[in-house]
Amino acid sequence: MRSLFIGRWQPLHRGHIALVQSAVENGHDIIIGIRDTAISADNPYTVDDRAGMIKAVFPHATVFVVPDFDEICYGRKVGYSFRQIQLDKGTEDISGTKTRERVREHQELGYVVWFVGLPSAGKTTLADEVSVKLREQGHMTARLDGDVVRKTFSADLGYSAADRTENLRRTAVVANALAGSGIIVLSSFITPYGSQLDMLHSNLDNLVVVHVNCPLEECIRRDVKGMYRRALDGEIEQFTGIDDVFEPPMDPDVVCNTNVETLEESACKVVEYLKMSDLL
Repeated sequence: MRSLFIGRWQPLHRGHIALVQSAVENGHDIIIGIRDTAISADNPYTVDDRAGMIKAVFPHATVFVVPDFDEICYGRKVGYSFRQIQLDKGTEDISGTKTRERVREHQELGYVVWFVGLPSAGKTTLADEVSVKLREQGHMTARLDGDVVRKTFSADLGYSAADRTENLRRTAVVANALAGSGIIVLSSFITPYGSQLDMLHSNLDNLVVVHVNCPLEECIRRDVKGMYRRALDGEIEQFTGIDDVFEPPMDPDVVCNTNVETLEESACKVVEYLKMSDLL
């Protein structure tokens, strides 16, 4: 069974998520079309931004772009001609806007948890585990990780210092939009420079920094992709921890020492901090 959803998604909000989630829970394959709306004050997010938001919450969804509409026969006036037709109440209730109104009274505080650390320190694994724990407790989460981001709104960027900083800036824009809809956003990026963290603090309304701390020697031992070895052999330049610096965060909210803690211990440490800070 497949479910098709088409909209602006400017930005993805909890009403949209509740609609799509209902199809996910019924075992449907999810197909999402993004209207190719022109950028404006009412439509500030690019198609790639919106694709990134959707994939952060629904990583297995098929996402594609559709031409913008000229006219619709039911809905809201959001950038097209509008002619109303009468629908039964059951059909009327199938609306992201109506669903958003129903869930708004239960909306939680949205914020961003940013996992920082050397390559192979365990950032992605830990963020995934925290996401699982939060969802098990009934919280809505989104995951932003390098693989997804590099295929969506940062597909045009390379790996120079300037491009890596721009990648983080774009990620912060998407993360802020999701957090603004009451979603807990879990972002896992190396974030090697202190200036990058300063930029994130300036661009994110609610930010929790988790330092995923692990000695370089252990990160090298863990590296199943062989990236450290290639960097040590000179095949990769400006690799963090080898010939480019990693500046540990000066005052992180949580430090997880993944070389001595189990995954369960590190994940529980993050969740407990969120509870103690009244974020859960």
